[in-house]
Amino acid sequence: MLRISTELSDRVAVRVLELVEAQLREERPDQTPELPWVWMALGSEGRREMSFKADQDNALIYADPHEETRARRAEEWFGELARRANEALEQVGFPRCPADMMASNPRWRQALSGWKRTFRRWIFEPDEKALLHASIFFDLRALYGAGELVDQLKDDLQQALQEERGFLPFMMRNALRNRPPLSFFRRFVLDRSGEQRPASTSSCAG
Repeated sequence: MLRISTELSDRVAVRVLELVEAQLREERPDQTPELPWVWMALGSEGRREMSFKADQDNALIYADPHEETRARRAEEWFGELARRANEALEQVGFPRCPADMMASNPRWRQALSGWKRTFRRWIFEPDEKALLHASIFFDLRALYGAGELVDQLKDDLQQALQEERGFLPFMMRNALRNRPPLSFFRRFVLDRSGEQRPASTSSCAG
């Protein structure tokens, strides 16, 4: 069932991105950076386990501009693209991520070299936030655009994990320390009142 819902969600998202890109190119033909780029699905969507109630978890990679003026133009154009895409996805039924893990956030919209540095920082300087981000962003796949950029990022990620072999065991130990409370029948145990009552909105990468 999750595979079916993910396939349907993918088709809707890809069509939204096609329309947004075409509209922006038509409106700003002289400002369009001719750089390969790709829209990434993250977390549960990256694992193809997206439910019908899941919110947006996405990011954007573009090829390195290698020139300051071109880099500024790329960031402006891709920033507008991401903003419109996230808004359009919300309008067709994909809720915004409460933690803002979306491509419209400049942190999650970078050139390929920036993403490589970000991933390596999480691996070589892990803290609680880095482990949280890694658990979401390392489940990534190309959804629309130049998939080879994602392949290059994954290759560099694999190389970094080979260089720092202690990261995955460290991440595993952290996950085991924070296991969710389960009842005898393996269901989540939730208080029905107070701070731990079930939330009314979904969290990112659910």
